[in-house]
Amino acid sequence: MPYLPLRSLPPRPIAALTEAWLERLDNRLKQSAVDVVAHRSVVCRETLAELMYPGFAESWEEAVNDESIPLGTRLALAALDPRNVTLEPEYYSDCDDARFQPVKPLLWLWYSFDRTPLACQNVDLGVRLRRILAKHIFKSCGENFKAFHNVEFSFSQTNEIDRSPMATLIRMFPPLRSLHASKTDTVKLVNHTAVEEVLLDIGRLNFGKGIKAKANVAVWRARGDEKPLVGEFAFQCKFQRADERHTVAMKRCERFFLALQDVAKDWVALGTTKTGVVYRLKGNPPQAHE
Repeated sequence: MPYLPLRSLPPRPIAALTEAWLERLDNRLKQSAVDVVAHRSVVCRETLAELMYPGFAESWEEAVNDESIPLGTRLALAALDPRNVTLEPEYYSDCDDARFQPVKPLLWLWYSFDRTPLACQNVDLGVRLRRILAKHIFKSCGENFKAFHNVEFSFSQTNEIDRSPMATLIRMFPPLRSLHASKTDTVKLVNHTAVEEVLLDIGRLNFGKGIKAKANVAVWRARGDEKPLVGEFAFQCKFQRADERHTVAMKRCERFFLALQDVAKDWVALGTTKTGVVYRLKGNPPQAHE
C-alpha cells in the first residue's frame, strides 16, 4: 500500500484576509466582560451577520424590528443571536445552566458557521476557527486540536478534551503505574497519527517436501478516514525440528522471497518496518512508493 502523508499547501491568495478575520474574532473572545453571556452572544451575532446577512450587519436591531421587512427575514436575522434560539442540551434536566449558557453562544457560532458559504468544505479556515472556539468551550484543549465541518457537541459537565496526561491515563489503565512515569508527563500520538491494522489471510504457499507457508497481507491505515498508510505481505513456515527444513524446499522458499522483491521493487522498502515507515522512527522519509 502507498504511504500517503498529508501535503503542505501554499498560502491561499486571501491568507492575509483570513488571518485578520481570525485575529479579530480571537481578540474579541479574549476580552473580559461583566456579562459573559451577553458579550459572547453579541460577538456570535455580529460575526454571523457579516457572513450571512451583510446588508443588515450594521443595522441588525433595526432590521429585526422593521415591519416592512418580510417576517422570514426578520426571524432569520433574530436567530443569529443565540439568546433567541434553544439548543438540545437546554431541555435536559441534568444540564447545568450556569455552566452551559456562557458556552452556548460559542456552540451556536460553531454550528452556524458550518452552514455559511464561507465554511462548507473550507478545511483550513474551519479548523482554525474551531480551534479558537474550543479554547473557550472546553476546560482544557489538547495541542493542535482539530475538528472538521459538521462536528457537533451536545454538552458535558467535564468540558475537558485533553486526555493525554499520564495521571489521567493511569487512572484509566492502572497497569501503566509500572512505568513509574511522572504525573506531569503527557502521552502524544507519534507523528500525529493513530493507526489500526487490518490483517487478511490470503492463502498458503506450498514449497514442496511438506514445507507450507501461511501467507497474509497487513494494512496499516489511519483511524477515522481509514486512509491506507502502508502494507505488508508476509508468509511464515513453522517447524518442530531443524531436520524438517528440507534443503530443496528451503531453496524454493528463498528464490520466491527474492523474486517477489524484484517483481514488486517499486513497492518495497528495504531495511525498514511498518512502524518505521509510518512514524518515521529513523528520521528519514520513505524513498520509494511505500
